[in-house]
This record gives sequence, structure tokens and C-alpha cells, in this order.
Amino acid sequence: MSAYPETETETPPPARRFAGRSGSRRLLPGWILPGWSRLHRSLLNWPRFSRPLFNRPGFSRPLQRLEYLPLLILMAAAATLYINWSLRRFDQFLAGSYDLGIFDQIIRQYSLFKAPIVPIKGPDFNALGDHFHPLLVLIAPLYWIWPDPRMLGIAMALLIVASAPAIYLFARKRFSGLAALLATAAYLLWWPFQQLVIFDFHEVTLAIPLVAWLICCIDRGKTVWMLVLSGLLLLVREDMGLVIGVFGVILLIGKRYLLGLGYLLGGAVMLWLATSVLIPAFSTQSGYGYWHYVTIGSSAGAALLFLLGRPLDALAEFWNSPVKQGLWAALLLPFGWFGLASKYVLLLLPLLAGRFFSDRAQTWGVVYHYSSILAPIVVLAVLDTARKVHDRFAFGKRLAPAMVYAFSVPLSIASVSIPLLFPVSTGQPQNGIQVAAQTRALSYVPEGACVEADDVSVPHLVATNWVTMPGHAPGKATWLVLNLAYPDTGGGDDGHFPSRQVLAAALAEGWSVVFAEGDVRVLSNGQPSSPDCQAYLR
Repeated sequence: MSAYPETETETPPPARRFAGRSGSRRLLPGWILPGWSRLHRSLLNWPRFSRPLFNRPGFSRPLQRLEYLPLLILMAAAATLYINWSLRRFDQFLAGSYDLGIFDQIIRQYSLFKAPIVPIKGPDFNALGDHFHPLLVLIAPLYWIWPDPRMLGIAMALLIVASAPAIYLFARKRFSGLAALLATAAYLLWWPFQQLVIFDFHEVTLAIPLVAWLICCIDRGKTVWMLVLSGLLLLVREDMGLVIGVFGVILLIGKRYLLGLGYLLGGAVMLWLATSVLIPAFSTQSGYGYWHYVTIGSSAGAALLFLLGRPLDALAEFWNSPVKQGLWAALLLPFGWFGLASKYVLLLLPLLAGRFFSDRAQTWGVVYHYSSILAPIVVLAVLDTARKVHDRFAFGKRLAPAMVYAFSVPLSIASVSIPLLFPVSTGQPQNGIQVAAQTRALSYVPEGACVEADDVSVPHLVATNWVTMPGHAPGKATWLVLNLAYPDTGGGDDGHFPSRQVLAAALAEGWSVVFAEGDVRVLSNGQPSSPDCQAYLR
């Protein structure tokens, strides 16, 4: 028997689920704005794992799944926006042969169970000798439904939104459903994707959902899915071996040593195999044709010696230009450089090094497709850091949820005020350069013909013709389409020529003008097209 008298203890009241943190004050009383008190308390508890609205006893499983309904609506809205923009660009003759026409020819040949021969790049040019991107074959079945270049715009939008569930689930593991939804919405509308859409299409689009889901699987410990996604990522492009190697470093940091070493070895082997064996096997050149890194060395070995012997000079290449600094600001400034504390930010290094070490200055900035693969990495790194800050520091209880606002609110403002970064949000694309005349000109070119055309005309001819560009396959074409409103014919680094010079050369060789309206010209040399041109599309 105890020597002390028994005292009655008072049972504490049950904790309220939406109770605010100690010392918090209401911003508005509930009677002024009905429902505000509950919303305010839920926002204060943002980083906690609150149960979804429908995931409660008494609700059926189909009803519980309604938690994902706002995400599906968001994905559908983003896909609709990007598809509409892509189709509009095509109708306005803003899409180009580089790269929409090229990828149309690649995937069209895959859909016909043929090698990816691309006449736009040159006669008998095999695209696998340019870049190693065999995963593009997965898009080929879409051409059985609608064999048209515009299908690539649809595929691109669907691939972008396919990464959204990975962002949502990653965020939902750390924050509430509302925070996860806001982060996903801001992610889908972010400028790297808008820049990708106005580039029309690129194989890097395939890497966006793969990278997002791979990070999500590493976070959740899904080893089998990690291996599957990693194998697919290696087939997107030859430089993905470097990315897989960094994933190995991330696994080593997470103390998964055997798997991490396997990723490092596998990434290095695949990089060597793609650039030294597979691409040269398909190429008409003697080796890999995309070594544009004279700044750090004339070869891969020289570049490695530069990186090891002069590491500070190598780091300076990441920051030694206002264009590069602008890219850093556009990527990380909306988060206050918050994501740099996450291990996932290491994935930026090989991707940015490939751009900043390059001699091609057009790869350094925010334009074109180059930054689209960076978007899931940056957003997931920020979400990962925000949760760590919340757990480890007292100030993080407020700072972490505020990061979602710090991303989404400036995004909304920038979407209507910075058209260079957010072109899709600032209005419909308008060309205005004789669209009607260009449309009528194409009707003069017969189907199955061998055609030379400038950059803006190629995407509208590839569905029905063998198409190349002036100077890329001399002596093959019997038809020529030009828009003289553009100073040159396009063609990027593969060679482009002044449009009027091409017209003058054709007239001097005896070509006749079949159609002329404004600046648009269609010419023919009067010769029958080669049977090879008709067989190309069969």
C-alpha cells in the first residue's frame, strides 16, 4: 500500500485536429468570413500530414480517391493549354523543321517499321548516328492513330503532365494536399515547360517524367521501378549516362552502396557505349559529332584532365557570363536558392555542365528546350529541403509552407509580365507573315514528291512528301518551296543559305515558278520525282 494518498488526475481534453500552433492569432474572426477560422488553422498546420477530405471512415474507396480529382483536373487543364498552343503555332507556320520536322521523320519511319532516316539532315542520314535516342520508338504507335507532325505536340503535352503525379506524391509525403496541389500547379506552368512548347518537340521531353518518377521512387524505396525507369532513361539520349551516374552518387549518400556503385558503373559504361560504339556505327562521320567543348579540351580525355587539374577554372565556367547568371536566377531565385541543400540538386551538375562548358552560346540561356529536364529536379529539391528545414529548425515551421507561396505567387505575376520566360501565358501565337499565301502554296506540291523547302514550310510537307532543305541533299528534289520574308532557309548548324540566293540559283538552273504570291514561291524543275521519294512514306 502506497504511503502517499491517491490524488485524482485530470484527463486532458482531446487535441483539436485543426488547432493552430501555440501563440498563433486569428487574422480574421470567423463571423466576418465564414469558414476562415478553419482555413487559417489548416494553413498553420500545413506541413503536417493531414488526412484527405474523403479518406475518412464511412466513405467508400471510390470516394476516397476523389483526393486526386483536383490533380487530374489540373493535369487536364495544363495539357489542354499546351496542346492548344502547339496546334496554334503549327497553324501559324511558326513550327520549324528544326526540330519538329526532324522528329516527325524519325517517328514516322519508326511507325512504318523502318530505320529512322532523316532527309532533312541529309541523304540516307540515320538519326541514330546523330543522337542515341531509341526510346522515341515508343511514340510511334501514336502515328498509327494520326500520322501528322501535330501529334508530336500532343505527345509532348501528355509527357509533361505525366510527371505531375510524381511531383504531387513527393510533396504530399511531406506536406498537406493543398500544398502539394499548389506546388504541382506552379510546376506545370513554370517557364522551362513553356519554353519547351514553343520549341515544338525534342527527345528530352521523354526524360521529364522519367526523372521525376525516378526521384519519387528513390524517395519511396521502390527499387524495381527505379531500375526500370533508369533503363528507359538511358535510352532517351547518350548523355543520360552522366545523369544515371549522379543518381548513383545520390544512392551512395543514402547508404545504398551496392546499388549506388552499380549506377555509377552502369552510367559510365552506357555513356562510353553510346558515344564510342553505337552512334559511330550509325553515323556517316568517323565518330561522335557533338563534341563542342573546346573551352575545356579537344577530346574527352583532355576535358577530364582539365576538370581534375583546374577545378576552380571549371567551376568558373558555371558563372562567367551574364547569360549563365540569368539562367541560375530564373531557376533558383524564385525559391531563394532554397533547393541547394538537397541531395537531388546534384542532378543539375551534369546537365548544366553540358551546357555551360559548350562552345555554343545558345545553350547557356533560358530559351529553347534545354531547361525542361531541370524543372522536376529543381522543384523536388526545393520540396525536399523545405521539409528538412521544417523538421530541424524552429523557424522552419513557418518558412517551409511559405516556400509554396514564394514559388506560386511570383510565378503568377511573371506569367503575365515576362513574355520571354512565359510565352504561353502572354497570349496566342501570331505570325502574320502571309499565312494564307503559304497555305495556298503548299497545295501546288503533289503528294509523294521530292521536295526542298525552307524551315517554316517543312513541317507542313513531311506528312505527304520526301522533304529535305536547300543544300542538304543536292540533286534529289524536283520541287522547291521558299518564303522570302525570312532572310535564310534555316537549318541550324547543318547549313543555311540566304533565301533569295537559293531562289536565284534555282532560276539560273532552269527551274520555273509555279506559284508566286507576296514573298512565297513554289518552283519546279519539270522532272518526275524519284520512286524512292514515294517509297519513303510507305
